[in-house]
Amino acid sequence: MGSRSRAGSSRSHRIVWRRWSGIWFTALAVAPLWSCASFLYKKLGIWIDGRLGRRYSVAQAESVFIHKLQNAMSAEELHHAAVEAVESIFDCRPEIDFTRNLDSNGDDSVAHIEPQGYIALRAPKRPLLSDDLRLLNSFATTLGVMLQNVRLRAQRAEFLTWLVERSFEPCVLKLTPIFCSMH
Repeated sequence: MGSRSRAGSSRSHRIVWRRWSGIWFTALAVAPLWSCASFLYKKLGIWIDGRLGRRYSVAQAESVFIHKLQNAMSAEELHHAAVEAVESIFDCRPEIDFTRNLDSNGDDSVAHIEPQGYIALRAPKRPLLSDDLRLLNSFATTLGVMLQNVRLRAQRAEFLTWLVERSFEPCVLKLTPIFCSMH
């Protein structure tokens, strides 16, 4: 009975060994594919963007948009830079308004700018996919933040100007009697 138990145990060891060797073989065979996955995914994305007629990937488009808007010092400059950037990215003329909201009526090519305004793509040359719509909404969010920043900067400049004017008033009031007595 002892020889049978040894034979049975060696058979079970072989089965366990085959299972583990199969797992290791599979892991080693898949490892090169796993390490190349991010590279292949990036290349596939570039190829798909090219086939769809996109000039930029999503990350590149966001970078281009922010780069074109970052030097705007007024709402007018921001509007002009945003129109130029969206036009170059989506290859269509956008409608951007900071003063009123637009009822989209189910139109996906309209993104709302907070607190007030919108970006609308008019007659795009290619169909807008979900990535394009997310990108448009991202642009609207970024534009809203930058617009608030420009407005706050203008308010701060006005306040500082008022403060400077106000700080000279006591000096003028104190010096006025001296100048009046000299004449």
